[in-house]
Amino acid sequence: MKTTKVLVSGIAGGIVYFIIGGFFYGILLRDFLSNNISAGELKPQDQVVWWAGIASNLILGILVAYILIYVDNISRAGKGATTAMIVGFLMTTSYDLALYALVNLTTLNFVIVDVIITTIMSAAAGAVIVQVSKKIK
Repeated sequence: MKTTKVLVSGIAGGIVYFIIGGFFYGILLRDFLSNNISAGELKPQDQVVWWAGIASNLILGILVAYILIYVDNISRAGKGATTAMIVGFLMTTSYDLALYALVNLTTLNFVIVDVIITTIMSAAAGAVIVQVSKKIK
């Protein structure tokens, strides 16, 4: 039963990640990304590998759902948002700082903005994941 909750609510959370991420990264901050990712590294819109981007968001949603449902058994949207926000912040900060330290791919400004946006996305996804999981028996 918990597996169904994790998968269904995780997919819902992944959709939230995709929509909010698409808005921020694909529309609002497209120029910022171009200026803060190494030249030639950001793909033009017509070369984006959509299946991989969608899969990435769905997998992240399922990961957060797993943490919220299996590990913490969270049943309130506010607690889900807070827990997911912390997980998103820590995960993204770790990953982005490692890339910043080891690869000439991004700027420190990108790291800061990416951490903030992913933290916001994670809070929203966490709230949705808990709300959806409560509807599944």
